[in-house]
Formats: sequence, structure tokens, C-alpha cells
Amino acid sequence: MRSRRHRIAVMAAVVFVFGLVVREGNRIYYIEPPFATLLDTSFENFTAVQIGSFKTSMAELLIIDLAYKDAQTQRISINRRMVSGERNEIFITELAMLVPANITEAKHFDTSQLRVDYRKLNGVGQALVAPPFLMGSLKADKESVANVLVIGIGGSQLNNFIHYNFPRLNITAIELEQPMVDMAKKYFGLKEDANQRVIVMDGIKFLEEAVEKGLKYDAIFIDVCPTRFPRELTVMCPIPPMLDERVIRQIRQCLKESGTMISKMLVFTVRVVEESEEVLVCSGEKVPKERFNLDLLLKSKAKFYEDLGVRT
Repeated sequence: MRSRRHRIAVMAAVVFVFGLVVREGNRIYYIEPPFATLLDTSFENFTAVQIGSFKTSMAELLIIDLAYKDAQTQRISINRRMVSGERNEIFITELAMLVPANITEAKHFDTSQLRVDYRKLNGVGQALVAPPFLMGSLKADKESVANVLVIGIGGSQLNNFIHYNFPRLNITAIELEQPMVDMAKKYFGLKEDANQRVIVMDGIKFLEEAVEKGLKYDAIFIDVCPTRFPRELTVMCPIPPMLDERVIRQIRQCLKESGTMISKMLVFTVRVVEESEEVLVCSGEKVPKERFNLDLLLKSKAKFYEDLGVRT
């Protein structure tokens, strides 16, 4: 398997403080817990509300709605995050929500009732979703049919977007933690149907069984991160077991010759501002070498999202 590593998207720096740090455009906002449970719509600029919490086998996670107010139009936009209870500055998932135009008619608004805006995808999500389409492993056609494997759903950002835009793709999502699946359905719009299913099991075990069954996928997304983030840990994503040579070999065996594997990589170093998050893209031998040209990738990525009506 030929591998090329490209820096397709880089996140803002992670600030090591006990509070919620949010970057919106050129502004950075900071707010300390405890968070309110209802949105006071008279807020200025930025605020946050907590609408839920749950525990995994490793940590407690919070569901936080981030509200922004445009200084000129006074229009409110809201993003929903799943964050670490220990380190609010690290988020597992962030999705845009559909906000009613008359939201300010209520003094206090329950944001938990908002629905996910499946049309939108943040920068990190864009870097993860695009590669198999740019490599030609998946076709950017709503009627296209292919097999997609997602290991690690978090708040289901990736499969939500893919399933909404390409509803005929056959998506299998693997998640270790049942509470994570429950919260993804309750707060992040995860839906199961004939073309999208979630299996609760260890991703490595699934790969072992997939190899035995001879299952093949056109695209494999690896988004396996811990739900606890120790400060002494340098590599957060993927988790160390996913980097084992045996597991990498199994991923290759499950990938079609024209397929693409995409892995989220979250690394904390002294150069965290520049290298906090990257995407590893690997494809089979049948993917033309010229598709790995970085300039071409970036142009194709912009065109891909432009055609979908997504701002990059």
C-alpha cells in the first residue's frame, strides 16, 4: 500500500486551561464552568450552555451548545460540542445546529430541542471526508453505491454528513462505547436505516472478523480517539493499538485495491500551534500517483465542497 501524508487541515492551538476556549473567525472566547442549562438570548457576542452529560468507560463527557451573536445582524448561530469533562478545551465532535429565526422572542431558550444542520461540516471534518472522493475511491454522485467503514463515531459528524449527501452509500459504523452511540442519536442526529448501521464492538475485533469474512471497503475512516485526554499523552489519535502492524495489515486487507483509508491524527507537541491535527491518507496501488499532488488535492477539495454547497 502506497502512503502519502499531507497536512490538509490544521486546527487552532489547544490552550491548556480549565475552561472552554473557542475560536470563531479571528476571535477567541473563553468561558468557565459551570455552564447555564438554558440560553439567555440577550447575551452579547458569545456564551455556552450545557444540555447534557454522560459517562464512558474512561471519562465523563459533556454536551455543550456554543452560541454566537453577529454584532451587526444580531443573528444567533449555535454549534454543539461533545467535550471532555476534565479538559473542556478539547472537543470530540462539533456540529452546526439549525436555529429558528425567532429564537430571540424567548428570553430563555432550551437549545436541546434544536436539530442538526446536516449540510454543514467544520474544517477538520472536511479534511477527513474529502480524500476518498478526491482519490476516486468514492464517486461524488448522490446515486453512487459503495461500501464505507467508519471506525469510531464520536458524535457521528463524518457519517452524518456522508449519509446526508450520498444516501445510497452503504455505511457501517463501529463504536466501542454504547453510551457514545446513545448520545450521538440523542444530541447529534445519528440515524440508522437500510444504508447506515452502527455496530457496538471493538474496532480491532471487527477488522479481524472482516478479514476472516473477506469483507472489502471502498473507503475506511479511522477516527479512534480516547474519551480521556491525559496531559502526559503526546499522541491522542489514533489510539496506540490502531498503530500495531497487525492491525494496519488488517486494514489493508479490508481495503479494495482502488480504496482509500483516512485516519485522524491528533498530536500534541511543542509546535502544537502548527501541528495539532493532521489527516493521514493512504490508498491502494490502483489509485493514480498523480492524485497525491498536494496542490491538486487542495483545489479538488475546494471544488468538491463548492459543488455540495459547503463553505470551506
